[in-house]
Amino acid sequence: LVIPNADSAKDLGLLVELVNENQVSVLNQTPSLFYVFADYILEYNLQDAVTSLRYVVFGGESLNTLKLVRWLEEFASGTTLVNMYGITETTVHLTAKVVTQGGVTSNVGKVLCDQYILL
Repeated sequence: LVIPNADSAKDLGLLVELVNENQVSVLNQTPSLFYVFADYILEYNLQDAVTSLRYVVFGGESLNTLKLVRWLEEFASGTTLVNMYGITETTVHLTAKVVTQGGVTSNVGKVLCDQYILL
């Protein structure tokens, strides 16, 4: 388990370094932070620094899949993106949907095992 300190959470370069040095394989982020994280990696050609990432799990806000197109094109075979949904009062992980290159619509996915949801 790797938890970024305040500096790493605010500085994209330090966050990329943290992922690289600790070989982070699962990254849990809000979509808005991941958009800028992904843009930073692609803009500065830092793809090799995040090859350890196997899963990126989104939660906490609505996901705009159109903002993930460049990432999906670059990392299509290496990183699985998962949109999760749940309300804060219970759990942020109640449903899940794997985001794919062809899937331009965002949805909350399917209910996880042993869960119940009414929308």
